[in-house]
Amino acid sequence: MALERPKHIRTGADARDALMAGFGHAAHLASLTLGPQGGRVVLERPDDYPELTRDGFTAIRDLEDEDRFATLGTELLKACVKKTRDAVGDGSTTTALLAGAFAEAGLRLIAAGIDPPSVRRGFQGLTQEALAALARRSEPAEGRAMLAQLARVAADGDDEIADIVAEAVERLGAEGVIKVSYHQGVDTTIDYMSGMAFDHGLLSRNFLLKAGESEVALDRPYLLMCQGELSEAAQLVPALEAAKQGGRSLLVLAQDVSDQALAVMLANHREGTVRCAAAKGPESGIYRHAATDDVAVLTGGRMAGEDTGIAAESLGPGTLGTAKRAVVDGVSTTIFGGGGAPEAVEERAVQLRDAIERERKTYDRNKYEARLARLVAGVANIRVGGVTETAWKARHRACENALNTARAAAKDGVVAGGGVALARTAFAMEGGASAAGDPVRRAFVRALQEPFRRIARAAGREPALALEALQGASAEIGFDARTASFRPWREAGVVDAARVTATALTNAAVTAGQLLSTGCAVALARRPDAM
Repeated sequence: MALERPKHIRTGADARDALMAGFGHAAHLASLTLGPQGGRVVLERPDDYPELTRDGFTAIRDLEDEDRFATLGTELLKACVKKTRDAVGDGSTTTALLAGAFAEAGLRLIAAGIDPPSVRRGFQGLTQEALAALARRSEPAEGRAMLAQLARVAADGDDEIADIVAEAVERLGAEGVIKVSYHQGVDTTIDYMSGMAFDHGLLSRNFLLKAGESEVALDRPYLLMCQGELSEAAQLVPALEAAKQGGRSLLVLAQDVSDQALAVMLANHREGTVRCAAAKGPESGIYRHAATDDVAVLTGGRMAGEDTGIAAESLGPGTLGTAKRAVVDGVSTTIFGGGGAPEAVEERAVQLRDAIERERKTYDRNKYEARLARLVAGVANIRVGGVTETAWKARHRACENALNTARAAAKDGVVAGGGVALARTAFAMEGGASAAGDPVRRAFVRALQEPFRRIARAAGREPALALEALQGASAEIGFDARTASFRPWREAGVVDAARVTATALTNAAVTAGQLLSTGCAVALARRPDAM
């Protein structure tokens, strides 16, 4: 009996070489965008205008190969690069370049007789050594200008987005609640307001109505807050009626929403009568009741439950909480513009500060501090505009990338950009006593230098001579590829977020190790109708 989709199998070195054909090709293509002298890649788009990009992941996003094994290698690199971009917003090109360099170096070591597991373990240990060296080189990010510069690179040169992101991160801090949303217009604006975010998301994914939808956005919601579980429709009908009559949406915070209560919410949500979402309140266990009551104070509502003596069905327009907006996804809830009285919020904040001073148990004191931070920190909503839907999607993605990068810099500091931090890490690692007799270390160190080599070459400098000059220069000297000169890296503004560089290095080394330790590859045969 003939198989509908026969499979092809390769093993050992044949499998690794076949994967490397696609892996290396994709890494080379992405690396063409590296640095200020890097070029743009033009991508053909079906039924649309060509797309120009200087983002490493976008350059390889749609790559495929006639050889299915090469396509497997390409997909392996895509997943690695996307992981970096999603985590820190930038560094996709560096990730691709390092991954390709590590994989090529590892394959040469294997061809020389070193077994694949030893190469992978060696690279793993050396990665940890390199990360520690990078951390020692990190310096604090100073001021809005530096955050804006980093955000601008991640946003592909969009000054408007970079300035807004830098302002928000400087004002609210690395852990501040900053959301990116749609704006009907061409401008991009930012709103600061009272609000909070916490790590509990949708109680049911059935609130997501469209394929690919990942969150429920509620405009002008009423908030129904309850200590316990809600299972009867009668408990929610008054709140739903109030939301319908007021032209508002409804957010329910409870330990659980099930049975008839969940059914009536989903029915209203699907039919468009009242947009709804349900999530657990902040914290868990014995701490949830007090934390949910903080939400009630912030939004000007009352909390139902045994402790308060209030039944859920008795809450109406005057006792439900209000907010300007709420966004609930699979893992978190964010409330913007709580309608609570400022004096009530301040009174609760004073109570929490007093509790923090009196509490002697570290765990409980940390809970009070977390509640206070959620209550008073506030939130920011960046509303991204665009001329068309396509333009808006591109700017929205650029804004998220810029925000992730600026946050990373604010939290973990910055290092010299342009591949200099990785090159100096390599210098430190090759100076070890065992470096001369360790081929795995030598290969790893050379791969670490590859980003600097590429940037120097693109700037018109001989890579080997540029590396020698860098090694002989003091620690504050970097390389400005725009002028092909060596100068203080902070003064030149050639900086990278330390976390971006570390994430790129980690993901590249892990993915290259996966390829190097592959013993077998199985690929589906191409369908006849796809040829």
